[in-house]
Amino acid sequence: MQGEHDPTTRDLVKGARDELLSVGQAAFTMDAVARRSFYSAGALYERWPDRADLLADVARTVQVDLERELDGLSDAATAITWALEEGGQLLALVGEVLLAGHSMAPVRPLAIDM
Repeated sequence: MQGEHDPTTRDLVKGARDELLSVGQAAFTMDAVARRSFYSAGALYERWPDRADLLADVARTVQVDLERELDGLSDAATAITWALEEGGQLLALVGEVLLAGHSMAPVRPLAIDM
């Protein structure tokens, strides 16, 4: 993800994750992400030309977070407990990424890797 250390980019990706979690990938729009993040649509389009590219970067952050969570778990029972108690939002984002991967070429390779 280009500019991932830029605070604006981080804010926009967080806003995109929150929007994706709130409305799902089918209703996900660039304008809604900009509003949710308190930035202009122009700030968003400077970084991502379209929603598929933004969703691909969101998918990358979800993948990193999921790998980090699962790497710290010792066995299947612990993973199930994590999923039921703490992992709900992250797993919901994984599901949205998988759905987006079916129709968006930039997201597809990331969805397959999850």
